[in-house]
Formats: sequence, C-alpha cells, structure tokens
Amino acid sequence: MAEGVKREITLENEGTLGGPKFDPPLYKQRYKKVADVLKGYAVKTVVDYGCAECKVLNYFKNVPSIEYIAGVDINRSVLESSRFLAKPLITDYLHRRARPLDIHLLCGSVTEFDSRVARVDAVTMIEIIEHLEEPTLQDFPVSVFQRIGPKIAVITTPNSEFNVLFHDFSGKRHWDHKFEWSRAEFQEWCNRVGEQYGYTVSYSGVGEGPKGSEHLGCCSQMAVFERQSETPVVNFTETEEVHRYALVGEYTHPHKENNYTSEEQLLFEVRYALGFLTKGNLSDPEDTIDIPLAKLHGFLKLKDACQDVESLRAFLVQAGYVISNDGLSVIVEMPTSDSDDNLSDNMQEEEPSSTVVAKQDAGTVWSATCEECWD
Repeated sequence: MAEGVKREITLENEGTLGGPKFDPPLYKQRYKKVADVLKGYAVKTVVDYGCAECKVLNYFKNVPSIEYIAGVDINRSVLESSRFLAKPLITDYLHRRARPLDIHLLCGSVTEFDSRVARVDAVTMIEIIEHLEEPTLQDFPVSVFQRIGPKIAVITTPNSEFNVLFHDFSGKRHWDHKFEWSRAEFQEWCNRVGEQYGYTVSYSGVGEGPKGSEHLGCCSQMAVFERQSETPVVNFTETEEVHRYALVGEYTHPHKENNYTSEEQLLFEVRYALGFLTKGNLSDPEDTIDIPLAKLHGFLKLKDACQDVESLRAFLVQAGYVISNDGLSVIVEMPTSDSDDNLSDNMQEEEPSSTVVAKQDAGTVWSATCEECWD
C-alpha cells in the first residue's frame, strides 16, 4: 500500500457489508475499468501505487500497448508474498504478446520519487487515497503530478453517499480508511489538484446500486486526470538516477520476436491493407482499382507509421507502387479469386508478428474513434 498503510493480504470486499451484491466482484470491476482507460489512451508505461496483492497486474498486462508496469507498495512482505503474480505464466509463452513487457515490483512510498517511474504515461491509484494520513495526502500530488508528470492519472476511492445501502456496518468500509468522501468532496479535491498541476479531470463510477438508488451514485468513484501540456514539467534531468525504492522483483515477459526493419514492417502493413480493401471488389471487371490514399491511411498501423497522407504517398512511390495522376490514389492490380483464397495463408507466411495485430485493428478502419497513439 502507500505510505503508512500495512495490512494483511486481503482485498476489501464490499460484498461482506450486507448491502448490494456485485457480480463480478467490485474490485474486479474497478481493475477492468481502469485497464480499459489505459487501453483507450494507448498507454505504454504505467505505475500502480498501492499494488499490494498484485492482482491488478493480470488486467494491466492484457492491455496490448503496455510495455512497462511498475507496481509500488510500502509493504514489502505483501509484495514478496504476491510477486508470483508478476511472473510469466506458461500460457504467456504459448500465446506471446506482440509487444515486450517488463514488470518491476518496488517497495516504497508514493511521496518518494524514484527515477525508474519517471515519465511514465500513466499513474494509477485504485482505492488507495482513503488509506493515506493527512500529511501524505497533501504531499503525494507533488510526487505524482509534478515530479512524474504522467499523461494521465486514474484515481478511485469509495463514494460515501453509497454507504447507506450497506446495512450491516457503521462508520467506514475498512478499518484503515482515514476518510471516505462524497462525490462533491472528491471532485472538489480533484479539481483543485488538477488546476494546480495543469490537468483536466473527468469523473465516472464503478459498481451501480439497485434500481431507485441512482441518486446516490456508484459504490466507487473514479477520476481521470489528463495532462493539458504535451510535455511534463519535472524537476530532474534525463541523466539523474534516483533509486529510493527497493527492487522486490523484476520480470520480463515473452513476446513475438520481430527481426524486420521498420520499412519492411510498413510494407507488410501496406500489403495487408491493400488486400483487405480490394477483397470486396473481385467482381469488378477492371484489371486495376484505385484505392484512395486517405482511406489507406485510415488503417491504424499505417496512420501510426506515416504522419500524414503525403508521407504515405512518398513511401508507396519509393516502394514501387503506381500513384494516380491526381496523386490521391494508389493503383493496384485486382487479385484473382485464387490469390484471394490464399491471401490469409500467404500473409501468415510473409508478415512479421506485428501484422497479426494489424489484422485485429482492421475493424477500426476509417473510424474517428481510433486509439490515440503516444509513440
């Protein structure tokens, strides 16, 4: 847990408080929702403060874009007892990730700065702040929002307004909670922190109550802080190494090896995209078809690799493709039915592993909601 928080290995379970029952359990709903936020922002690196039992790692490591996870907790014994959850499983070797992944388990306080978590894309604190003593609650935003300066931060905490639905307890949901905030109190604190450090804040909830209790909000409340500036304002140099956290575990997960150059990978992505776009035109009597470059650039992998349509056009010319006279389309030969039937087999033999991900992304072609890329 964060500074000053040491507890036995047990997840807080609102299902034992005599109120609404949550299915899946509320902690799983929280982990999934936070992981979905990370996925939506295409986060590559993340630090989770108060990781404790490390169960959140199972959710974070399934976010395809993530390549580095740091789990930080003040309680070393909890980390050592739970670190097996950070290790690769047999299935991780059988079904390898497309991207590399390193997981570090670190023992330390949220108020301390460690350069190993500097410049991460995201910071998460799931049901943690309510365990913090007042001095720690005041100090940790400096470490998180000023020294680390993540692109996003996700914080969840109990919604005290929901407590009236729990019949078998009084006071707070957990013996170690120092406070439990209403939605107004939580939002007032978040807005103040966001304004101080240059972040906008959006709010949602996790764990809906029974019908008729909508006015109470959800069981847990969640805030997503998004940095307004492109680059963070931090108080350390690139070469400064500050290791205040103790390393408890360090694990590298297997991933698909890729020995292709970036140009070769881009060429594979182009071939796949063109095959996908021409597949529905086999009945066309023409021997060639014009594919608009704007449509081709709509594929997520091509959009990531080529900043704009002009860059894509230049690459296609260099690769030997024919561009239309107006410069707006690429002219490709129509595949035969035989070549179309064997397209998937050929691509499996020829493409690097990253193209498998591209095939999964094909469903987002031309969508205005494509994931933001922070490469």
